[in-house]
Amino acid sequence: LTIKPLMALKSPYLVMSGTWIIGMLIGLCINSASGLAMLLMVTMFPILLGLGVSRLSATAAVATTLCFDWSPSDTGTILSAETAGVDPVVYWSHYQVPIVAVAFVVVGVLHYLTQKYMDKRDGHIVQPMEVEKVEEEADNAPMWYAILPVIPLALILSFSSLWITTIKMNIVMAMFIGLTIGVMCEYGRWRDGQKVLGDIQTFFDGLGMQMANVITLVVAGQTFAKGLVSMGAITTLIDGSKNLGFGPMAMMLVMVAIIAVSAIVMGSGNAPFFAFAALTPAVAAHSGLHPVLMLLPMHFAASIMRNCSPITAVIVVSSGMGGVSSFDLVKRTAIPMAGAMIVTIGMTFFYYYTGW
Repeated sequence: LTIKPLMALKSPYLVMSGTWIIGMLIGLCINSASGLAMLLMVTMFPILLGLGVSRLSATAAVATTLCFDWSPSDTGTILSAETAGVDPVVYWSHYQVPIVAVAFVVVGVLHYLTQKYMDKRDGHIVQPMEVEKVEEEADNAPMWYAILPVIPLALILSFSSLWITTIKMNIVMAMFIGLTIGVMCEYGRWRDGQKVLGDIQTFFDGLGMQMANVITLVVAGQTFAKGLVSMGAITTLIDGSKNLGFGPMAMMLVMVAIIAVSAIVMGSGNAPFFAFAALTPAVAAHSGLHPVLMLLPMHFAASIMRNCSPITAVIVVSSGMGGVSSFDLVKRTAIPMAGAMIVTIGMTFFYYYTGW
């Protein structure tokens, strides 16, 4: 039902870029990169494959949908605003939104060009699925079953600051409500409890396998991060940069570079940013830079560069669900994320020199 009208566009990679933009907008309501990726992997990912996009390209677009933690309710956004002494709403509307608005165009175009070129380089042939053949081979599932995969996403968007605020809804709750509704529909269809329970085991098998990988890598990454902080390696680097007499924007670039490298090595965006955010006001005061102009690019650098780490949770989850290598995946995300970093740094310089 979804693929038929999208085929009329004659441009699967345009739909893929649109998926990234839609994911970024949904990210205003869903603050978890992994949670958002899981939702889109069961909704948009099959559509992109059906249009002829390769698994790597489709997974890259989905995995990077929250490369900017720009939600007003995001913990990093709130921490940045409070540390900089700025109202969170002002921080979001005056500083974050303009950067993301520019990134929509730049990263969207880079995804289109990068994934299309790499698919062609790898010998991938864009071949849309034969809708009629799929319909013939289906086990006569009712057409309204197309609604089921969208239920978790609908719940998340409905019970949020966009609409109903009296009821709280999180990713796990939405996924299990959707699962329960699916089980009830299947039982009503087959009237065979044993078959339905047997089929649903697939869900829990996949859940256990993916989470085992994620937990292992997250624990390893956090242990390594704690070791770096305990050794004082990064603090020493910051002190050395200050002693060299770097100017305001040079110090900003140093802090951003530290966060970016840490996010890739640690496989986490929050870990390095939360560890060094408290140091930022003192560093900013020493260099004569407003704290927000140091915290803002640091915050975005952390969320951007985690998408270039093969051990970060969102990359592991997405690659596992997409059936691709996480190392091959980060090769596809590197160029669009480099564009996102350039936009972030460029806009920060714009803020600084225009007195925004």
